[in-house]
Amino acid sequence: MDVSSLYPSLAIANRFYPEHLGEEFIDVYNEGIVKPRLTAKKAGDKVMADGFKLSANSVYGKSNSEFSWLYDPLYTLKTTLAGQLSLCMLSEKLMINVEDLTMLQINTDGLTVIIPKTEKRKLFDLCTEWEKETGLGLEYVAYDKMVIRDVNNYISVTNKGKIKRKGAFVTYEQMLDEGSYHKSLSQSIVPEAVEKYFLHGVPVEDTIMKSTNIYEFCKTF
Repeated sequence: MDVSSLYPSLAIANRFYPEHLGEEFIDVYNEGIVKPRLTAKKAGDKVMADGFKLSANSVYGKSNSEFSWLYDPLYTLKTTLAGQLSLCMLSEKLMINVEDLTMLQINTDGLTVIIPKTEKRKLFDLCTEWEKETGLGLEYVAYDKMVIRDVNNYISVTNKGKIKRKGAFVTYEQMLDEGSYHKSLSQSIVPEAVEKYFLHGVPVEDTIMKSTNIYEFCKTF
C-alpha cells in the first residue's frame, strides 16, 4: 500500500504552507496542481499526470532550497515528520492487529506486507481507519512475487502479471522506454541476468554468455 501523492497530500491534509505565502497557498496548490494531476492520472493521461506530478512534488523539494521563492525550512520539516510519523502509525496499527503479518519493507510513502488471505478484510478496515485519522489516501497492489535487495532496490510481479523494477533492477530497455537518460546505463547485463534468473529460472551464466551486445558490459565512472 502506498500513499497517493504523499508530500502534496500531507500539506493539504495538515494545512501546511510556506509562511511567507499565507494559508491561501494551500487552496491554490490543491485546486491548481494536485487535483488536476489526480484527474489526469485517473483518465490515463500520462503526459499531463507526469507534468502535474513534477509540479506538485517540487513544492516540497524547493521549500528546502534557499534559492527558491518557496523556501521555508519549517514547511519542509513539518512535511517530513508528518509523513514519517503517519507511516509509523500505520505500520504499528497493522503489526499489532493483523495476525501473522510479516513486514517486508517500509519506505518514504508506503509499506509492503505478507498476510494470510483470511486477514485481508481486517487489513483494509484498519487502513480505512488510518485514512480517516490522517486525511491521506492509500493505493493498493497485490504481488505474486518480490525479489528484494533492499527497500529501494527490488523487482516485483503483480497478481496481474505486471513487472515493476526499482533501482538496481531497472533494465536498459526500461530506462530507454521511460526516457531516463540521466540514469546510469552501466553493466546493464546485471539486472537482465538477475531478472531472468528469478522470474524465469534462466541460469545467470546462460544470459551472460549468450549476450552479443558489448555495451551491456560497459561501465561508466
